[in-house]
Amino acid sequence: MPIVDGYVLPDDSYSLYAKGEQAQVPLLLGYNAGEGEYFQTAITMTDYVAAVRKKYGGFADQVLALFPANTDDEAVRSNSQLDAERTFGWQMWSWARINAQTSHSKTFFYYFSSKYGNGHGAELPYVFQYPFGAPWNDDQRQIGRTIGAYWTNFAKSGNPNGQGMQNWPEFSPRTERVMYIGPIFEAGSIPDLPAHSPMDTYMNAKRAR
Repeated sequence: MPIVDGYVLPDDSYSLYAKGEQAQVPLLLGYNAGEGEYFQTAITMTDYVAAVRKKYGGFADQVLALFPANTDDEAVRSNSQLDAERTFGWQMWSWARINAQTSHSKTFFYYFSSKYGNGHGAELPYVFQYPFGAPWNDDQRQIGRTIGAYWTNFAKSGNPNGQGMQNWPEFSPRTERVMYIGPIFEAGSIPDLPAHSPMDTYMNAKRAR
């Protein structure tokens, strides 16, 4: 956690946003479908279940229902997915929600999903249109041009939309529309809400202690 020193950071980030004391500027944020792909670690089914029960206590059964471990291989996948949900998915969703509730500026939320890789940071080469690794094919170049246009528009005006582009709706707690970016570009509902909601309940309970 960042150090609240009363000067650079006058309060914890959640409290600042809850009070509407964040910078009043447009916000574009999101996360990737496979955030945990690069962070998988070996763990047995027994150790995973024990770790979840120790960390989540009374919420453990809900967590294990969403991220089960009936085999060691499944435990590895679920451990990675749970870490990604707690560290990226839930955090980005929560940030978008609280900013949309208290900011005077617009919030734009994205979900990156691509057949070329969805791990943490996988969208960044497309944002900057700079291939990483193997040369891009025509499809990847088009994805890069489109994503680059959205980000450039946002940098210029605080709004990612532009003429001839698929509309990226403003995020609001009422509608919670997210922009799917990758092979398709279209607005839709929050894809991981079944995981975000119980994680939010757990985090709120932890914060209230």
